[in-house]
Amino acid sequence: MVRADVLARSRLIQSPHFLRSAEGDLRLLFENYDRHFFGNTLSAALRAQSPVPLALDWSGRLRSSGGVTTRLRNRRGVLSFRITVSQPLLFDNFRNGESAVVVGLPCADRLDGLMRIFEHELLHLHEFLAFGRSNCARPRFQKLAATHFGHAEHRHRLITPRQRMLAQTTLRPGSLVRFVRDGQELRGRINRIHTRATVLVASSKGQRYTDGGRYEKFYVPLALLKEI
Repeated sequence: MVRADVLARSRLIQSPHFLRSAEGDLRLLFENYDRHFFGNTLSAALRAQSPVPLALDWSGRLRSSGGVTTRLRNRRGVLSFRITVSQPLLFDNFRNGESAVVVGLPCADRLDGLMRIFEHELLHLHEFLAFGRSNCARPRFQKLAATHFGHAEHRHRLITPRQRMLAQTTLRPGSLVRFVRDGQELRGRINRIHTRATVLVASSKGQRYTDGGRYEKFYVPLALLKEI
């Protein structure tokens, strides 16, 4: 129903393994789900509570969660709501025929994954509109998820960019490494790993840390690090 309508009407989602999408596709999803699963009560509640239209967008910076729903009140007391879907997380998964599990349900393709993520965020929106707060770890949310969509979990199992990167290297936080910066070899310890590694190098000019030492901080691509 929802899936078929998206494939029929979307300009960019022409295949379950789509490679591009836009905010209009999220709007199409919202309209379908609101009509078929909520009897248009979400849009009615949004109009009643806020003069600001529901914001729907993709994020290139959201990397550890498939989506996020926010309820904001500005300085004048005006409420607004936003659903954001992670572009890197969705598009880094379902590559080369990969499947994934999202909210406890097997997803064979990227459109399946998008729909499960969006369903989860719609339930957050539903709770915000009905109760003013939302928590997917609480029994009320999980009961709604099971009743409306048959979700078996409240977490996704999509592989994050960080997990994919860590799977390709033995480097971890705490590893001693060396690298070259401006022609000079530096040695330090990895403090964090995200898209790059944060390496702390002992230096009298650096910031003092809780271990009493002073360190300069460098952001280094993993490919440029050599483990000591």
